[in-house]
Amino acid sequence: MEQSDISIIGCGVAGTFAAFKIAERHKNVKCNVFEIGRKWMKRRRQLEGFLGCFPTGNGKIIPANAKKLSFIDGRKIRLAQIGINSIFNAISNTPLTQDNKINSDLETFFHDNNFTIDYNDYYQWKPENVHKLSRYFASVFEQTDNLKFHFDSIVDDIDQQDGGFKITTRTGEYSTKKIILAVGRSGWRWASELFAKLGLKVVQDTAEYGLRIELPTCYLKKFNYSECNIYNDNFSIGPMEWNGTIIPEDHSDLVISAFRSNEERWKSEHVSFPALVKIKEKDAYQISERIGKLTFLLFNDRVGRERLSTFMKKNSILSLLPEFNILYQHINMLNSAIPDLIKCASIHAPTINPIPAGIKIHKNLESDIPNLFLAGECARIPGIYGAALSGTLAANFACK
Repeated sequence: MEQSDISIIGCGVAGTFAAFKIAERHKNVKCNVFEIGRKWMKRRRQLEGFLGCFPTGNGKIIPANAKKLSFIDGRKIRLAQIGINSIFNAISNTPLTQDNKINSDLETFFHDNNFTIDYNDYYQWKPENVHKLSRYFASVFEQTDNLKFHFDSIVDDIDQQDGGFKITTRTGEYSTKKIILAVGRSGWRWASELFAKLGLKVVQDTAEYGLRIELPTCYLKKFNYSECNIYNDNFSIGPMEWNGTIIPEDHSDLVISAFRSNEERWKSEHVSFPALVKIKEKDAYQISERIGKLTFLLFNDRVGRERLSTFMKKNSILSLLPEFNILYQHINMLNSAIPDLIKCASIHAPTINPIPAGIKIHKNLESDIPNLFLAGECARIPGIYGAALSGTLAANFACK
């Protein structure tokens, strides 16, 4: 059985940055990297493969994602940020763009209705810069002796053994002392099942589901091309996503509507935003599963598309799902802020925020199981920047 000091499960954004940190700073550490998708420069699927979802979406890197890591020592975060920023700047030399503020009357309306508005400053990356980053990482990894990559490799199981772990794949078994789990958005359910199987105390009481609303940009002038999120305790809209196209995001037996705008072929005169109900109750995780699968079956398509007015008249296929009833009052409220919203908008469903089961994560990104570290979405750290930062930190912690 092949042995290693550390194994990284997933080579998306978090896993790639973890592997890079090990290649750069910890050359004496023997590391296996397992990835279900294809290797650098040969990826095909949207979420899987080298650098994961980085080439997709709208190309915006939001540093505020780092807020989710505030439980970690600030000095360690700052040092990791310096390294990440130096890589990004060397590749793209892209300045931080300050997010636009929405119209003051609109801002007052949302505040009066007890909503919080978060503005999202961002670095705007283009596909060619992502490809440059991919080639840069690949050139480093191809010259590194202590990392071994296993692409097109499905990890079936992970078991604890003798102070370490046994990793079972379709092609063999591997022994490792430590694991960095970084399976990303596409692994949200697999990670949840693994946590339960390993005996970790899991919390599955949060779900976010709803619609993606799309309409011509001319109806949203008051939003002033802002990328903001607007939310309260049980409902949110945003981020506002401009001049792109709705695309399906595959999660094996269900499909979620997503957004893409960072290539010319996706450009449009439309803006879209998720309108999500947030629930906190026992078995909320199963509600996400049910909504995703049933919506897929009801529409008999990858992602359903309808007029918002059809939904509001309760003539929609979605009307068969009682979980969507709570959206009516929220959309009526939005129609007060955005005249003609109901009349002119289209909806895409389902839109689900894939949330893995929550587990206790310590200040070194380690779980309650010693030597099992988490990074990225499976640690509930969202976004490209959050994945890169948590992957870098997890590698530093695991190598100590």
